[in-house]
This record gives sequence, C-alpha cells and structure tokens, in this order.
Amino acid sequence: ERSCVTQREKLVMGSLTHGMRLWRLSREHQLVPIRSWADTELQAADRRRQTVISELLRLELKRSTETSESRTALQGQIIALQGQVTALQAQVATLQGQQGLARDSTHPEPPEEA
Repeated sequence: ERSCVTQREKLVMGSLTHGMRLWRLSREHQLVPIRSWADTELQAADRRRQTVISELLRLELKRSTETSESRTALQGQIIALQGQVTALQAQVATLQGQQGLARDSTHPEPPEEA
C-alpha cells in the first residue's frame, strides 16, 4: 500500500510540475508582447535622447564658432586702435616740437654772461 501512495504522490507531483511548466510557458508568452513593447519604448527614448544630445552638440559648436569669430574681430579692432594711438602719439610729438620751435623764436634766450 505504501508503494501505491508513493506512486500516487509521484503522479500528483508530476501533474503539478507539468502544470507549473504550462503556467510558466503561458506566462512567458504573455510577457513577450510586454517585453517587445518595453524594448520599443526604450529604443524610442534612446532616439529622443540621441536627438537632444545631437542638438546640444550642434548648439555648442555654433556658440564656440561665434565666440571664436567675435574674438578674432575684437583682436582686429584692438590692432586698429593701437595703430591709431601710435599715429596720435606721433602727431602730439610733432605738435609739441612745433610749439617748442615757435616758443624759441618768440622768446629768445638771453645770451649767457661771462
């Protein structure tokens, strides 16, 4: 009688195991569409992130280029202004020299006494 119970237990356990396998398979089949949907959503999110990153890189390159162009333009203006300052300094020196000559001719120095 003990072997019959054992045999019966084996049948019951086998049925339970088979039932669990079937349940797992049906569960996995239910999960396939969910996994597929999740993969699709993740891929879409990745594409959106990549689009944002690409746009940020494009804007950074544009800003960097504009900054470089502005720097170059300012350096050109500085060089031009330095040239103007040099020219004005030369004019001031010339005028000072002319004023010195004019002053000397209108106010001659008295001769030194011996």
